[in-house]
Amino acid sequence: MTVTHDGEEGPPIEELLEALQNRIDSVVSQVAAHSHDMHKREDHTTSRLAGMISATIADQPIAIEGLKVEVHVEEFEPLAESVSGADLYVSIVRRDHDFPTSKGMLVQSKRREALSRSDERRRLRNQSARMRRRSLTDSYLWVFEDNGVICVPAPKSSDPVIRGSTYQPQSIGGLIANGLRCEQGDRKIGRNPLEPVARGLVNAMASLGVPNGVALDVTSTK
Repeated sequence: MTVTHDGEEGPPIEELLEALQNRIDSVVSQVAAHSHDMHKREDHTTSRLAGMISATIADQPIAIEGLKVEVHVEEFEPLAESVSGADLYVSIVRRDHDFPTSKGMLVQSKRREALSRSDERRRLRNQSARMRRRSLTDSYLWVFEDNGVICVPAPKSSDPVIRGSTYQPQSIGGLIANGLRCEQGDRKIGRNPLEPVARGLVNAMASLGVPNGVALDVTSTK
């Protein structure tokens, strides 16, 4: 089943991204609840989440007035995390213009209860520092809770503030939708949009040293 709209509620790109955000956040809630119940490790949960985002859009495509979302996922053996500090690379490309726009984001995931341990907070500080060396503006921490995930900037200290007065946590769907609005995302770590998606994603992951990658492209069907 393809999600479509008649365009009366706003510009087609905004309707597309709203539908994408809602779909992703629904999947995130399911994955987070399963991970909590089964006590899954963060790296396994992150990989499963990327796969389920791809699967749900493959099963029920999102296409609105000549625009559609395409998703691709790749995975390496998890040996490179110590290099980058990240366990997921998010690649976002807009192909609905004359010249494609490509950006990237780096993500480290943690379970909420793990952050109560001082050793895990110190580990996160080191991981965040490595991510920020690759992208100062778009390195993120995803915190898995009982039935959802919140997204905040990668912390600079070993005492991360998950909910603070200087910013409000985002949902993962909101982060990705804003990336595709070109409001978030780092051009310096975007994949080469002229390469085939799989090759471009793998090359970017290898260059950055990230074991999991998900690519989300907005393309024109006209």
